[in-house]
Amino acid sequence: MSLEEKYNGIVTGFPTPTKPSTFGKPYTFPEDVAGIGSTDLGRWLFKLAGWKGYTVKLLAVADSVNYVMNEVLEAKITMKMASFISDKKLVKDALRGKIIGDDSELKELKCRCIEKTGEVMMLKRLLDMYSSQLDIISREISRRGIEMKAMQTGIMTKED
Repeated sequence: MSLEEKYNGIVTGFPTPTKPSTFGKPYTFPEDVAGIGSTDLGRWLFKLAGWKGYTVKLLAVADSVNYVMNEVLEAKITMKMASFISDKKLVKDALRGKIIGDDSELKELKCRCIEKTGEVMMLKRLLDMYSSQLDIISREISRRGIEMKAMQTGIMTKED
């Protein structure tokens, strides 16, 4: 069983969002949310919240797998470094490079660690983007609510 499968199994033991039907499809975020009707604004809110929730789930798995893979890599390198006997005085980084370069299993693990770190970084940026867009939609909904209350109490008119 791969680490991804193991951590996906752990995550599925909790109530987590499934992949939204629109996840992964390109979209154009509105440039002016003030001109969008309330129904569409609500749709954007829920769509972005769904994407964000699913991205957090993916990030949880990827980040956990990344952590474990890096720990395993470091442990294996440390064990090999401890058993390395040399007449030459090697710098620690050079020794690490030599150990990784001479061991195909460590080389493959190092490459997987680099790829997983990239995946974690990408998911974090997607999460930032969804959060930012959710904030924009949420602020517009709040603004409209405040504006409506102000009109109902007579503090503001439609012309304001």
